[in-house]
Amino acid sequence: MDQILSQNLKKFRLSKNLTQEQAAEILSVSAQTVSRWECATTLPEVTKLPEIARMYGVTIDDLFRNDAVIYRNYAQRLAAVYESTRSSEDFICAEREFKSLMDRGDDTPDDLRMFGVIYQFMMLSCAENALYWLDRALQEGEADPDLCHRTRLQKIRLMAQTGRAEEAVSEQLDAVRKDPYSAEKRALLAAAYTAAGRYAEALDCAQAALSEFPEEWELYVHAGDICIHLEQYQRALSYADQALRLHPTWVDAKYTKARCYEKMGECERAAGLYREIARDLRREGAEVEAAAEMKRAGHILGSPRA
Repeated sequence: MDQILSQNLKKFRLSKNLTQEQAAEILSVSAQTVSRWECATTLPEVTKLPEIARMYGVTIDDLFRNDAVIYRNYAQRLAAVYESTRSSEDFICAEREFKSLMDRGDDTPDDLRMFGVIYQFMMLSCAENALYWLDRALQEGEADPDLCHRTRLQKIRLMAQTGRAEEAVSEQLDAVRKDPYSAEKRALLAAAYTAAGRYAEALDCAQAALSEFPEEWELYVHAGDICIHLEQYQRALSYADQALRLHPTWVDAKYTKARCYEKMGECERAAGLYREIARDLRREGAEVEAAAEMKRAGHILGSPRA
């Protein structure tokens, strides 16, 4: 093991085109010390190994491996580790090292490319994990219909965000075929059409469902949101008002109205609704969410505070 370490120290140093003197200066030791390490006369102290590994662009484990691959820098090596493990801990280590590299101004275009790659992998990993936990929530939360409905809506949005919008539509179409008399499944189908950008079909779906379930407030919210996408703002406001008539304590329809007023350029009315939503959230104890809505109201009015 000692022989492998000494051989690797020399191999890594030569791969970086460093003299023993240059390596010694970086590590704050003498050139004689570096020489003794490479001759296996003495070994680096354990506390020095992280610094040596970082300088040579390898991990500490690489220092003791026969087949260690030499990377341009430590950030690239940590990126390779993350690509292999896909663990969040290894992502954080690689991210931190890339940021440190850029702070020092030592990054290259290839480093920037690799930095983007690890974010790409993390994005895909996060999407997979999100679907897993949403499915778990559906399996374990069957006794809570409202929770399951909100979870299904979130899953539809996530599938759309990850390029699987049409798959979400197909799933909801199958659900409606199996249970055509469910207002919830019709609402979810309208949401899936909306997430897929199929707004005309979404509106047709919502309207058809409303003709059968005229007292389902959430269908009016969906119809209003769809009308915003179609730039039919007055119609969206009408749907939102009908939803509020049926369920005045929920903020969903107020969001629809606020977005409408934003789109119409009526900033004062939009900000007023966001402030009202903030008050509703605060009454429910959702202080963080309330603060976000107050901030949104201030942003609309061009002020840091509303």
